[in-house]
Amino acid sequence: MRRLVFKVVLVILIIGGVSACGSKQFKAGLVLPGRWEGLNSKGKSVVLVFKANQEVVLMHDQAILQSVPGQHKVIYQTDQSKEPNILTLQIQSYATQAVKPRVLRLIFKLLSADTMLIAIGADHQKLPASFDQIPETDKTILVKQPPPQ
Repeated sequence: MRRLVFKVVLVILIIGGVSACGSKQFKAGLVLPGRWEGLNSKGKSVVLVFKANQEVVLMHDQAILQSVPGQHKVIYQTDQSKEPNILTLQIQSYATQAVKPRVLRLIFKLLSADTMLIAIGADHQKLPASFDQIPETDKTILVKQPPPQ
């Protein structure tokens, strides 16, 4: 009897896992937290670290954009209601809450639970309508890294 129950549970888990893997729609809030790494078209390192508290760290080559206690906080928001999906990074100053936060907007597409395509486009204020409008040299694929042991 226990073997039968075990086999039934195993089949349910396998079928559930296969159907989840076959899904093309990934929820950014569930998938994003963690470290994503890739290389841009010029061979420079691009790293995005999404934290569970909505903070984000962006590293591009030697430049680092991250929260600094007492100065500013860098947070992220996603909008998956539009195609392509939108990723907004906001830099909020602690000293001047009345000042509108600085914003960097990107488009992104989750290709799988551990692979993401991102692009900024030529005009950082105006988002491209699709990835087709962006040259291949301005697109970057990021791969989610396993959590540290």
